[in-house]
Amino acid sequence: MHSFSFSGSMRFLFTSAIMLSAYGDIRMDYYFDDAVNDLDYQWFYYDDYRSTHPTDRPQAAPSSTPSVIDVPYIERNRYAFGDTTDTIKIKNYNFSVTESSGKRCATMPFTMGNLWETSYCNEGTPCAMPYVGIATMLAAEGSGINLSDVDSIHFFIKSRVQRLTEVWFMVQTLDIEQAAHKPADHYEDGEYYGYYGKYITIEPGYWQEFSIAVEDLDLPGTWAVEYDFDITMCTKLSWEIKGDGEISRDTIDIADVYLGSDWPVKPSLWSKTEDSIPSYNPDAAIPQVYFTFDGSMAMMPVIEWSVFSDKECGGSTKLDPVYISGDAEDGDAPPLLLPETGSDGKGNGITAGIEFGGDVSCDTFEYPPYAGIEMNCYDSVGETYWDVLSNGSDGTVYFQYKTEGIFSGYLRFEVFDRNDVADTGKTSRPRSRGTFIPYFLYVPSTEGSRRTVRIPFDQLVTRSNPDGHRTTPLDLHNIAKFQWKTYGEDGGLCRFSIDNIYFPGLNFTTHALKEIPAGATIRKQLFIGQSGNLLVVNWDATARISRGYLRIIDLKGKELFCTTLPVDGSSHLKISATGFPPGTYLFELENTGTGREPVIMRARGMILR
Repeated sequence: MHSFSFSGSMRFLFTSAIMLSAYGDIRMDYYFDDAVNDLDYQWFYYDDYRSTHPTDRPQAAPSSTPSVIDVPYIERNRYAFGDTTDTIKIKNYNFSVTESSGKRCATMPFTMGNLWETSYCNEGTPCAMPYVGIATMLAAEGSGINLSDVDSIHFFIKSRVQRLTEVWFMVQTLDIEQAAHKPADHYEDGEYYGYYGKYITIEPGYWQEFSIAVEDLDLPGTWAVEYDFDITMCTKLSWEIKGDGEISRDTIDIADVYLGSDWPVKPSLWSKTEDSIPSYNPDAAIPQVYFTFDGSMAMMPVIEWSVFSDKECGGSTKLDPVYISGDAEDGDAPPLLLPETGSDGKGNGITAGIEFGGDVSCDTFEYPPYAGIEMNCYDSVGETYWDVLSNGSDGTVYFQYKTEGIFSGYLRFEVFDRNDVADTGKTSRPRSRGTFIPYFLYVPSTEGSRRTVRIPFDQLVTRSNPDGHRTTPLDLHNIAKFQWKTYGEDGGLCRFSIDNIYFPGLNFTTHALKEIPAGATIRKQLFIGQSGNLLVVNWDATARISRGYLRIIDLKGKELFCTTLPVDGSSHLKISATGFPPGTYLFELENTGTGREPVIMRARGMILR
């Protein structure tokens, strides 16, 4: 692949994800380029074979014909409320966006099921109406947002085949949602819930614009448990289509969803800047956790830097070989530290040059193409993670960045904890939170200039996956990795760099280490640092070394350096960095500890210039 050109002929798109409409209002979704709205929460589908209410289809008529969304899906056991005997099959649908009649839109092709008989029907006469729904989340699961300043909700909608007269648009609220969310045997007779909304009729073949006044929303009928409308805790916008009992197929499209207000601001956008970043002091009494990429780097456990693309999801995004070591056939590669690639255009930094491919599909959702830079800081075999909240930390991180040609208008800073990754203790752990659901914030594109930010970890946000994954708090005592990521469009070019990453107050010399069970190879933590032209290798003093070796190996497996370890009980070694080209290396320590149990430590580290 050739080196990317950022010439004046390139069309840069720096656009906000929350766009002002022609009415001066704020849009909830404008681009419809993925399964996420402009508040960074999911769009999703639902059908009539999921609910746990005793009168709903799975409980009352499991052999009847359910409604289905006609998109790819993964079928799984329901396991409602943790009941492993609940093996009713439900569908996790792959959400779909498209362009129709000149508008980007969410689309829902469906086949309506038949009526079913339940307790409120006359015996022998099915009367429960089949339904399908399309919805978008306004807040993380278990929380809501305040729409008190919103007077109306606007959207465009159309069907493609027939006139639909039973379409219930609703604004879901947390109080009703929580009351209705319970097992079938927890409902009283005649206990039914409904959300505030309004019936609309959709005509086929052309876009209709609706403006729903908040004051016109009401419960769907007197059968619903009476609740006041709590506009301060709104959770979702939903469009539910009901059938008349004749199995039929149709498609509805939804576009240009916006709120009649100058609210909201994007909750995940961090727009605050810092004038400068604190200077690195290699002689500080407490070692500083600081990455300058210019010859000074703090002693760090388990650090591995990489530039990555969407190939993990089968994508075709390419990485510019100018900024990486080797190829990126598997989707990632170590970065090269090159002169004049720092965020100030002078010193070293880590840079990602990107040529975006087409959209990708992961975990039943469609995503635009993506690429980024990753700082890995956990050891999956040793089950060791960073603790960024203790050890003197003030709970923030500084970094500097520069972007050119960022299509989305934002760079996404993501933080992953042990719930997002697998280790030897639990290989299936990533499924607990769901794929692509880390904690994150967006920072604005810089159009070629340097920007400094300081982000408090307690300001990071997340979004909820509606398909059964729970919202898990970020575990700041067990951080696995950090990513800087950007999204694009097919054929788009962009480049961004990060530099001067600083964790104020963080001191890893007191980092608690997790012991390995007796009988296993003892893996102690290895710390690689650099001060000027000296590499500093530190290890856990409890290893109690008697003899052994330290080797430095390049990423092709070639041993470049080997030296014996001190036998005086010390737990560090200083090595000249002269003769090592800048890049990423494997540091491997092997020795026999007291009692002659084997001790092996490995860590990747960077040698800087």
